[in-house]
Amino acid sequence: MNSSPSPCDNFWIWIDKLPPLQRQPTPQAVIDEHLDALNKCDWNRIMAQYPEDYQLNLPDGVVVKGRQKAAELFAGFVKPHDQGGLCGMKFTPEQTFTVGETLNIHGRPRPSS
Repeated sequence: MNSSPSPCDNFWIWIDKLPPLQRQPTPQAVIDEHLDALNKCDWNRIMAQYPEDYQLNLPDGVVVKGRQKAAELFAGFVKPHDQGGLCGMKFTPEQTFTVGETLNIHGRPRPSS
């Protein structure tokens, strides 16, 4: 787990200080960085991936739009599992593909081994 404080510790202060975007050189580098950041519960690295026009389509028709909403969502993800988060789970892609300039990753979290 990431040793820096969780954004959930003082959520509204953190959310006002989103990290700058860090572009990756290739689609595969985007996937690798995203999965590594998720698996290490590193909110800053996760958020460095998301532009203002970000959109995440979740099950049951739930749609997360924009960088600010992504920050709120991922603040919950990086919480420990016993606090309702997904930290400690291992994220693996099941399918990745691009449509135009949009990278799509379909996957699911699984318990770490």
